[in-house]
Amino acid sequence: MEWIVKVIKSIRPSSIALTLLSITVLTTLLIINISCLHTLYNLYDEIAFPRNYRDSNIVVVTGYSMAPFTSVISVEGVENCLNNVNGVRRVVYEVLSIASINGSSIVVRGLSRNDLRYLIDYSVVKGEDFTDDCMYCVWISSELANRYGLEVGDYVTVYSLFTSSPYVI
Repeated sequence: MEWIVKVIKSIRPSSIALTLLSITVLTTLLIINISCLHTLYNLYDEIAFPRNYRDSNIVVVTGYSMAPFTSVISVEGVENCLNNVNGVRRVVYEVLSIASINGSSIVVRGLSRNDLRYLIDYSVVKGEDFTDDCMYCVWISSELANRYGLEVGDYVTVYSLFTSSPYVI
């Protein structure tokens, strides 16, 4: 027991302060890293989970992979699972991708015209509603159009954040 007292007396107060400061800094960095990882892990769910849809009873099926939005989901498997669930009225497929437009990151959501009508109430402010023969057409909010100075009939080039490949829509 005496040796513990001798060891404690031999330690300088500045060494104790430096040790406590080091522990505090490392703990803070650990908490920040955990917060960042938690945010990155939940980013996909925050983007993918629907908001403001007519039906509040929605099941979102996502697939996880090493990079966001690169997973593959078996359509047949999802339909087989959901067919056995009581109360399922409709299966809607939506493709999500992160893209870059004018240096800003945006989420491009792809779904069919009928699914869009089913999921949300919307009105066309300018232009025409989607038709079945509309390929590479996009429907954007008035806010996004104003922010980027977009008008009906404009061509927009978006870039994949993962491949830097341009896509004209």
